[in-house]
Amino acid sequence: MKHDSPRVVWWLTIGLLAWVLVLHFRFKVSAGPLWRDEAQSAAQASMPNWQALESTLDFDTFPPLFPTLLRAASSAGLPLTDASLRSTAVILGLVLAASVVAGLRLVGVRSPWVVPLLVMADPLFISEGDSVRPYGLALTGVVWLWALTAKYLMDPAARWLAFATIAAVFSVQASYTNVLYVGVIGPCALVLEVHARRGWHVLLHLVPGTAAALSLLPLAGHVSAARAWLPVLRYAPDWRAFAEAYVFDQSAARVIGWVVLVLLAICPGQRRWGPERSPGVFSIAVGLAAWAVQIGFVYAAGVPLFPRYFLQCALLFGILLEVNTMHA
Repeated sequence: MKHDSPRVVWWLTIGLLAWVLVLHFRFKVSAGPLWRDEAQSAAQASMPNWQALESTLDFDTFPPLFPTLLRAASSAGLPLTDASLRSTAVILGLVLAASVVAGLRLVGVRSPWVVPLLVMADPLFISEGDSVRPYGLALTGVVWLWALTAKYLMDPAARWLAFATIAAVFSVQASYTNVLYVGVIGPCALVLEVHARRGWHVLLHLVPGTAAALSLLPLAGHVSAARAWLPVLRYAPDWRAFAEAYVFDQSAARVIGWVVLVLLAICPGQRRWGPERSPGVFSIAVGLAAWAVQIGFVYAAGVPLFPRYFLQCALLFGILLEVNTMHA
């Protein structure tokens, strides 16, 4: 933001942060017992051994990372009760919010508060990100993959490529559908590098995606088995009903929309990075491509229009707005 309004930024930040914390706490105390899919994660974590846990993967749409982490936490003393699992999930939700802020600061956005906090205050992000399912982990992986890839664009040091590779592997191990976003983020960075004529090393942007794909090979059999029963979910997308039921009724999209318009009016942004390695350009490319790829996937798979399928898209779009409207 402009330098003459630090106090406004400070108080706005404090207010939004308090709001987000209240919403997370409110969800924890009102969510009630574990719902069906959450109970499945808890049951997987309580399996007597790894072989038993692995046998459940044919009937789940997620890799084993999340229940494995819960199992490790249980071995360290975490009781697998509804209350303790709810508390653990809320902590993961707060880690996601902190990751958005930290990732934006990594690429030079000095006041990355307003849009990320507004996105994190969306009821769907609270209910899904704080659920005893891998959604929060999946979103966190995408955030760090975006941030570390953007950092590598700005500073092509080997350590940023290595960290981005770790983030890519973590992302797809948290959620199979994160393959879509790994497949968007790396190629978008590569295209920008090719446009800037950076030479043969632009191909290094394919390393994270390649490592992520290789990490999924041991799970190929489980993915194939799960696909065998997916046709029972075939569904003709009704985008109008989706917009009415989610965008206008269940989410904070309307509120966020008005706030974004205000930000665009009063916070023109003062970008100090060059266009060739700009996180602003990169975030625009990733944010728009993510929506196109996710919508294409929904049509190709014929899955129901569950709003949670679009959480990564919404988050990347929020990052797009933050990077391109707030002071950097």
